[in-house]
Amino acid sequence: MLNRKVVKPEGIENYAFRLNHEYTINNPYPHVVIDNEIDPQIIESVINEFPDLSKIESATENSDRRSERKFSSGRGSKLFGSATDKLMKYLNSGEFLDFLQIVTGINESLIQDPHFIGGGLH
Repeated sequence: MLNRKVVKPEGIENYAFRLNHEYTINNPYPHVVIDNEIDPQIIESVINEFPDLSKIESATENSDRRSERKFSSGRGSKLFGSATDKLMKYLNSGEFLDFLQIVTGINESLIQDPHFIGGGLH
């Protein structure tokens, strides 16, 4: 799922360690921007199948500001199209979580959110 054109020359683990260095030294807080890392065709497919959550009964409106209307898909992946489902499963995979652990330097295990509580469609 990661764009192999970017990762391929050095391998995913070495790429993650290189990003960790950038993540660690960035100010005013540790962070890294990873551009063009997901295959653009996958992103385009996700955009094309993204539903209008304001018209879906099972979606919830979450907003604590009058100037904002935010809808989310709630629990589960029932609203995911096939491309979105594939992307979300990858972002919850052991491979991707291991990658994030190296990038961020978080030593304790990151865990998946298979129910997408706060992490579904917004």
